[in-house]
Amino acid sequence: MDFVNHTTLGVRPPTTETGVELGHCAGPVTCLAPDPDGQFLFGGSEDGTLRRWKATEARPGDTEVFMFRHSDSIMSVAIDHDGRWLCAGSGDGKIYVWDLSKEDSDAFTDVLEGHTSGVLSLVFS
Repeated sequence: MDFVNHTTLGVRPPTTETGVELGHCAGPVTCLAPDPDGQFLFGGSEDGTLRRWKATEARPGDTEVFMFRHSDSIMSVAIDHDGRWLCAGSGDGKIYVWDLSKEDSDAFTDVLEGHTSGVLSLVFS
């Protein structure tokens, strides 16, 4: 990935001059995470949305999937090493957990609470 421009998410492969626009969000893109296979790119934005793009399509913008809208900004996204679990940290201190091995409608699993401020960084070990 090479650039993020406020509300437009784009990817520029390192060997080309032009990028591929993946989609638009109502607010600035705040975080990105590719899955381990490089098939999908997950992004959170200031408008509270979490989206998934299929990064391998010729027209990736057509493969955008809206996953979630929260009342606060999505500040961080992390995917575990085997691509099953996704966590998204929000500005209100909550962490949202998805099981990506399930169908989209059943993938949301849990909310982890307890932080007193926004979750700015997440990582799996």
